[in-house]
Amino acid sequence: VTINGFDRINELLGYSYGNGVLKKVGMHFKELFHLKGNVYKGRAEDFLIVCESMPYKHAMFLATEILNAPEIIKKQLNGKVTFDLSIGIDFVHFNQNRSLEELLTSVTHARNTAKENGTNKICFYNESTHLKKKEIQSLEEDLVDVVEKKGFNIVYQPFYEIERGQLSGAEA
Repeated sequence: VTINGFDRINELLGYSYGNGVLKKVGMHFKELFHLKGNVYKGRAEDFLIVCESMPYKHAMFLATEILNAPEIIKKQLNGKVTFDLSIGIDFVHFNQNRSLEELLTSVTHARNTAKENGTNKICFYNESTHLKKKEIQSLEEDLVDVVEKKGFNIVYQPFYEIERGQLSGAEA
């Protein structure tokens, strides 16, 4: 879970006020996940919530409850702050042998996809979507590399009108 626009809270109200907001958000998440999972404070405005054996419907219910956090926190702080959340979710099955780093990468990808899709969104990790994005990123990097090295040669193919016996245009 990430808090979108949190920099604005720090800039307008100060870092110590922002830290108080983070504590309230963290406490709210802990209340939601009491006995269901563990809440960890990540870097900056990120939280990681780890749960064991949670069915999809229950995960969606809790994710929707998480999306209500900004309104609850706003009321607790007398309307001083507004923010929204992006949530990335990945299900790991017992037969999958994935490292913590792989899990963090997948939930980060899902969360970033949620952010790209707008405010207060929930996104589940999808490996094929992730692989497509990696492929596009690789192509973009290759293209930048070619452009920087001036690796493009433009070749024009002329259009010739036989009836008139003259050049009428060209395409690259």
